[in-house]
Amino acid sequence: MSDMEDSMATNQSRRSWVAENGAMTREQLRVVLSEWFCGCGSPEAACGALLRLLSFHPMYEHWRNAQAWVGNEGLLYLLLYQLDRLELTEHGGSVGGAWLTPKGEAVRDALAREQADGFETLNGEYCVHGYDISDGSHDCMKADE
Repeated sequence: MSDMEDSMATNQSRRSWVAENGAMTREQLRVVLSEWFCGCGSPEAACGALLRLLSFHPMYEHWRNAQAWVGNEGLLYLLLYQLDRLELTEHGGSVGGAWLTPKGEAVRDALAREQADGFETLNGEYCVHGYDISDGSHDCMKADE
């Protein structure tokens, strides 16, 4: 793939998770989180933990704080591997020195906005596209996948 094709593919992928103004919408955040969360248990607590974990980045500046917060080095690495897999972080030689990708920054910023109500609105009932079930302006049958 040429550099130009690679850049076009990256821009197309970015459009799927960032709104026109560059911020991630609640609906887009729900779709991103659905790659990780099934929604049962306490998604509000999980959202708070994810926001805190993302706030430790760049990890190379906050490793000790992250390690103290998680309390187990193996568990911290499992979390960091997952952030990398979800393309929220990237790293050079070690995932322990990771930094946020633009997608990771967008998720962090969107979670920070959703924190105001304890993530309750974010984790309400919504369709596969991330829209509130009660949102009459969205038609799942006509939505682009």
